[in-house]
Amino acid sequence: MKKLIVFAGLFLVGVACSSDDNKIEKVFEPRQVEMETMAQGDYFGISGEGEFRVIREQSEWDDLLDNSHIRSYISNPLFFEMDFTQFEIVVVSDIEKLPGGGSIDIVYIIENEKNVIVKVDGLIKGNEALRTNQPFHIVKIPKLSKPVVFELVESNLTDLKFREIWNLREFSPGLAPYHYYEVGDIRWIFTENNQVYTEVNHDSSDYHFKIPMNVSGNYTYTIQGDSIFLNSQLYQYKIMGDTLIVHWDVPADGIELIFLRERAVANF
Repeated sequence: MKKLIVFAGLFLVGVACSSDDNKIEKVFEPRQVEMETMAQGDYFGISGEGEFRVIREQSEWDDLLDNSHIRSYISNPLFFEMDFTQFEIVVVSDIEKLPGGGSIDIVYIIENEKNVIVKVDGLIKGNEALRTNQPFHIVKIPKLSKPVVFELVESNLTDLKFREIWNLREFSPGLAPYHYYEVGDIRWIFTENNQVYTEVNHDSSDYHFKIPMNVSGNYTYTIQGDSIFLNSQLYQYKIMGDTLIVHWDVPADGIELIFLRERAVANF
């Protein structure tokens, strides 16, 4: 009987160890956070200093409404009483500027495993104000309860280096080998107003479903630094001469796309 009990115990330990060995730790994938503009305007009206903060309580939100000029910029009455069990409010304002100053914009927000990154751009556009102004932007986001880091960026959305026609030549879906495409199989055409039109004339690849924006159509893109958002998905990119490389480096599942500029195809 003792031998049977010992054997059963060893068996259970073995199963437990085997189960632990088979566990694969899931890697947190950074994601773009959905946000909704609550108010945006030219006159924040508090001290003249810039402000960057996250509001997580109604009392704090009430205090801001009572001591600033943003109330007149809010068109949705539901925004005055927020459900802070479901949402957070992100507030950014610039310093007070001379007449004709500028604007400030929350470009996008990224949730990482341990924090939230708020990208703020104060260079997108100016305004025609005839008096000093203090531009601000206020958005609501889902409740994340993580530390928030504000990063100022210089917008390069008007950069002409993307306004080209690019032909996909090579694609690697993670650990699988590269798949090669002919000129005209898949083309990305970057245009003004942050639009990219895709022409997809290839449907025989086993890997094709993993290619971003793999159906012909019009999508959005945003460039910030060495990152590019394609249809709200974050990727990295680099341009080397007439070659554009777009990649998503998630361990064991990263993808890479290599494009050639259309005007260079004839010499490829």
